[in-house]
Amino acid sequence: MKFSKIVILLFLLLSNFSCIDLGKVYENLKQGELSFKYRLMGIDSLVKLEQTNSIKKALATAYGNLSHIYRNHLNDSENAITCAHKSLEFRENFEKNKSYGISLYNLGRDYAMNNEFQKSADFMKQALQFFKEGSNKEIYQKSVIEINLGIILSEFDKEKAVYY
Repeated sequence: MKFSKIVILLFLLLSNFSCIDLGKVYENLKQGELSFKYRLMGIDSLVKLEQTNSIKKALATAYGNLSHIYRNHLNDSENAITCAHKSLEFRENFEKNKSYGISLYNLGRDYAMNNEFQKSADFMKQALQFFKEGSNKEIYQKSVIEINLGIILSEFDKEKAVYY
């Protein structure tokens, strides 16, 4: 690999990490627009890199985080759904594990925000299988999904909602 190509690659990687870190800072400061701006810049730098598996996994995470910003800070369900779908598309190429389940769960939350409760419940049900109960953290994570699934089901199927 040529020296100039290595320098460009390092610059893009550092740019990505800086943007993502700034996005997190602004998210914690409840500055959704700025968080969105820097996270999008981070995605832009990742897209310019060779699409290795690690870059694709980073893009899946980045789009999932952007979906979170749209949903929780910008109140934009349509873009949240779009980003959650992109995250899931990247994750489809890898082992179906908890990260895949998180993408399914996020998509379910985004559809709930859009009042598409059946779709929301379907994605949350799919997500449950990827959350094992091997530790207290995993039990908690699975419980959160089950509680949210129960809330969503109560919107259209009260009989099933009581099971969650």
